This record gives sequence, structure tokens and C-alpha cells, in this order.
Amino acid sequence: MSDTSSNHPQYPSAEPPAKKQLWGPWTALWIGFLIFVVPMFVIAEIAYLTHWNMPNQDLQQFYMYAGSIAITLILLRMVLQKRYNIGFKQLGLNHFYFRYIGYALLTLPIYFICSAALTEIVSSLYHGFNIAQQQNTGFTGSAHSSVLELTAVFVSLVIIPPLVEETLFRGFLLQGMRKRFPAVIAVILVSLIFGAAHGQLNVGIDTFTLSCFLCFLRIKTESLWPGILLHATKNFIAFIALYHLFQSFF
Repeated sequence: MSDTSSNHPQYPSAEPPAKKQLWGPWTALWIGFLIFVVPMFVIAEIAYLTHWNMPNQDLQQFYMYAGSIAITLILLRMVLQKRYNIGFKQLGLNHFYFRYIGYALLTLPIYFICSAALTEIVSSLYHGFNIAQQQNTGFTGSAHSSVLELTAVFVSLVIIPPLVEETLFRGFLLQGMRKRFPAVIAVILVSLIFGAAHGQLNVGIDTFTLSCFLCFLRIKTESLWPGILLHATKNFIAFIALYHLFQSFF
């Protein structure tokens, strides 16, 4: 007896095929590089071609940085929505709980100790290592800068990087790395990339160590908020130290 079901046309399912919910490490790397680095060069090129030159260098740096970061976030949101049908919430920007503040504050001194220890080890092994090299932030202000200038630097160093870098590195990049590698290897790879992105050996060692703890918080809490708080606190301390604001307070 013949199979009469073969005489009927095969209609497509009413439900569209599900989109991929996770990306791999190579996809995370090239997309992350493009949406993070390219906007900076585009904004800088536009400023050069239009001869845009504000009297205050710090304010100009702030506007250029904020503009490139805005483009980065828009592009990342488009990639997540169009290609994977998810939003920032799925990267770890979910509900905020006050206990996350405690996690960040408890982790802060442990991170400082580990960073100092690792820096000392590298310094003892590499005699050309300049532990006191000042970080190049792109800003030239000081404790004598105006309130507007210091506010621009504060937002650029303390507010924007924790939000954007945690979303991109400990959200998008870490999630991609964990698809292929065990958690420990993924954390090390993300932290090496994060440290190298800062372009200075002494800063890179510190940011590598910081990233390891940020990744740990992301994995253990399944949220980016504890890492954002830790990152912001660390950058706030660095902001105070870099601009010698203790001299203004006391």
C-alpha cells in the first residue's frame, strides 16, 4: 500500500527557525574589535577632517570618547538584537540587588593584594619593568582644573568604562569564550585581552588581575552589576590618585 502522505505538499512550519543564542570566541573577538575600536578611529578622523579643535583638550577628549562609546553600544545592541534576538539583559545587565555592593567591596581588597603581588613578581623577573609609569588616560587635567573639566574626566574614567567594558568584555566576550573553553581558560583569555588593550605593561598587569576578579563575579552571580561596581570603585580610587585630589580635600 502506497504512502499517501507523500502526495501532500510539505508546508513550512508556522514558527520561524530559532536564532542562535550564543556566539563563539572568534565571533566575539572580531565583532568586539570592530564595534569597540573602529568607532574611535572614525570619530578621530572626523575631528581631524573637520578641524574640530576645542580650546579645552579634556572637554574635546570627553566628547570624542563619549561619541565613540555611544556608537559602540548602538552597534552592540544591533548585533544582539538582529543576529541573536537578545538584549543587554542576557549579557548580565539584569536585576540589581543591594548585596552586589557587598560583593564588590569584599572583592576590592583581595584584588589589590593580588595585583600588588603579581606586579612584584613581574618586577623581580623583568628588570626593565617600570612599575611607576603613569597611566596615559588621554586627559591632561589636574586638581586645579575647573569643575566642568573634572566632571568630564570623572564620567570618562569612572562611569563610562565600567558600564561599557563590563558589557563588552565580561558580557559579550566572556560568554563567547565560555562556549569553547572551560571557565578558567575563558577567564584567562578575556583578562589577557583586557590587559593588553590598555597598552602599558604595569597597567596591563593590574587590569589583567582586575579582569580575573570581574570575570569571577560575573560567573558566580550571573550578573554584570557586581563587576561594574568593583570596576567603578577601582577607577574612582585611581581618579583621585591621578589628579591628586587628596590635596584639595585636606
